[in-house]
Formats: sequence, C-alpha cells, structure tokens
Amino acid sequence: MRIRQQINSAFLLIILASIACTIRVGEEPAAAPPAQTEAQSAAVAPLAGQVITNVTALATPGLAEQAAPPVEAIVEPPAAPAPLVEAVAPASLVTEVNYEGTVSITGINELQAKFYPASNQLPAQFAVDRFSVRFRSKNDIGKWVPIRAELFVPTVSVPTEFPLFVYGAGTTGIGNLCAPLDEEVRGRNWGQYQSHLLSYAAQGFITVMPHWQGYDDQTRSHNYFIADLEASTLLDVTRST
Repeated sequence: MRIRQQINSAFLLIILASIACTIRVGEEPAAAPPAQTEAQSAAVAPLAGQVITNVTALATPGLAEQAAPPVEAIVEPPAAPAPLVEAVAPASLVTEVNYEGTVSITGINELQAKFYPASNQLPAQFAVDRFSVRFRSKNDIGKWVPIRAELFVPTVSVPTEFPLFVYGAGTTGIGNLCAPLDEEVRGRNWGQYQSHLLSYAAQGFITVMPHWQGYDDQTRSHNYFIADLEASTLLDVTRST
C-alpha cells in the first residue's frame, strides 16, 4: 500500500512539472524595445512636422557641370522627287501624219468574223478612218528617236468627242520582221492587231498602237522587254494623239 502511494506521488509530481514547463514556454512575454533617452527625444522632436524644401544635389568634387548640347536637325527634309517623264509639248512630238483610208462598217464586220468568236462579235457602229503617224520618244541613252504608230478614228460628220484607247502590242519575236504594224503587210496576222483596233474604233473609241522602239531601226533589236522604254513610248504616243 505504501509503495502504491509512493508511485502515485511520483506520477503526480511528473504531471505538475510538465504543466509548469508548458505554461512557461507559451506565455513568455516578448522583449520590450529600449526606451528613448531624453537626449534622443530632444534631437528628434524638432524634425517632427517639418517639410524638406532643399533638394539641391550635392556637387561631386572635381567634376564641373556641363551644359547640354544644343539640339540640331540631323535629318534634312527630302528634296522634291524628280519627274519620271519629262514634260514635252504634244505638238513637238508629232513629226508626220498620213491618212491611209477609211474602212466601212461592212468591212469591219467581215474582219471581226475572222477574229472574234461569234458570241463576242458586236456590229460596227461607225466606219473608221486610218492614219499612219510618226512621233518622237527618248531611247535608253536619252536621245530622241522616231517611232511609227497607227491611229484609228471613228468616221463622223460633226465634231464629236471619243475616249482614247492606247494599245501596247505583244511580240512574236525580237527581229524587225516581227513588228506588229507590219503583220498585215507580210500576211502574218498572228496578233490581228489592226482588226482588233478597228473593232474598238467601230464602237466609238479612238485607238492608237505604236511600234516599240527599235523596230524601224535596222541596226539594233527592239526594246520590248525594257519597262521604262515601253512606258515612255506609250505616254508619248498618248500625248501625240
């Protein structure tokens, strides 16, 4: 009996020791910050409520302040672009005009039947006057050269305005014998250029087709594949019409 009481007393002491340790760890107060001294309070107090107004940067010893360089225009404004084609008075381009005859309405309808499919044929509304024209244009080295063209004008009895159709022909070769305006003469109507332009003129258009530069020059090949010369030729024949 005495031994049991001693054991119970030992357990009770262990439980009380555990509770005492737990309470000490969980309820230990945090350390309080050190209190300010009167000298520290006196030093901080004058700054309370003041606004800092002096924002001047401290100068770096040995370095003089440099003035900012003046702003200068680096990129010059672009100059006006040069004109692509030199302006020339139309009268100065035309050197020769010849009347070559008139194609009747019946004759145009017969030519169309050989050229267009039946579903694309339109009855001619006008007879057409044909003209051969010579005008000038500049070549690839800036020299004026003569060029031949054909002009087709609806036949009318009173002055009438018509739209202008300028046609740039294809080519069947680089030789002078392949010139589009000579197909009819040589019986090689591969392109039927004259029939094509006659059919447009018969519907109320003034049509014109130039040779490309070089076709009438036996010393060189034509310039069909040079875009700048094609453009200047078409523009100059337009001005000439």
